[in-house]
Amino acid sequence: MGFRRTSDEWSEFVRRHRVELLECGIPEEVFSDRIRFLVFLDHGYDETGWLKSKHDSFHARILTDSQLARLAQFVGSYISDRDGKKVASRWTSDPDHSANQKNPNSN
Repeated sequence: MGFRRTSDEWSEFVRRHRVELLECGIPEEVFSDRIRFLVFLDHGYDETGWLKSKHDSFHARILTDSQLARLAQFVGSYISDRDGKKVASRWTSDPDHSANQKNPNSN
């Protein structure tokens, strides 16, 4: 998967894409740490937050359809389609939901 960057590169990535990630509905505490963000993408929930408090953890299921579609498009611009579909399937209970939202014109 993409997003393999050094700490300084990650800080720059976050600086450039902060607004986009916030508009996708991702809390800053999740995307400000590279590993935490990658784990979120892989699991569909903020494992670090879940370990601290199961009641306060962030889960992709709370995102709106438009936020999920926007996040899938954003992430998809950095990773392969195959990895993008696999990752997006973890964000909802419907595996095709995010993939279909990513590009509604694809067949």
